[in-house]
Amino acid sequence: MLNGNGLDVVGTPGGDAGPLTFAIGGQVYDATAEVQAFTGEIEFNSVAPYAGLGWGNMVGRDKRIGLLLDVGFVFQGSPTITMGTIDTLDDTTPIPGDAEGRTARQILLDNVKQEEAELADDISSFDMYPVISLGVSYRFL
Repeated sequence: MLNGNGLDVVGTPGGDAGPLTFAIGGQVYDATAEVQAFTGEIEFNSVAPYAGLGWGNMVGRDKRIGLLLDVGFVFQGSPTITMGTIDTLDDTTPIPGDAEGRTARQILLDNVKQEEAELADDISSFDMYPVISLGVSYRFL
């Protein structure tokens, strides 16, 4: 079957409850000065096999009304996750004391990769989903 399952998100902080922040990879970022938005995309295979059992005949010759019931699973594969940020962090000056000599933006990107890995682990069981279909037909002649 053609599989259009997926999700695109853009997270922006809002509300009046204190300072606006994002917690990404265990580190807190200020939403006004560092990270303005957190983006994400989850995609599955665009073509997915379907296996099901069905009952009914929609085009029976001796029936004017027909019913169809189908129960099965779509095997859509493991999701592909892509996350990113809209930020203003420095990508040129290494952070003093960082053992790897990373910039603030490189640290943010590492934290984003950590969030991607955690989310991938959390949703890895969504590689297939159940389908129940009920159909009704009416023949005019």
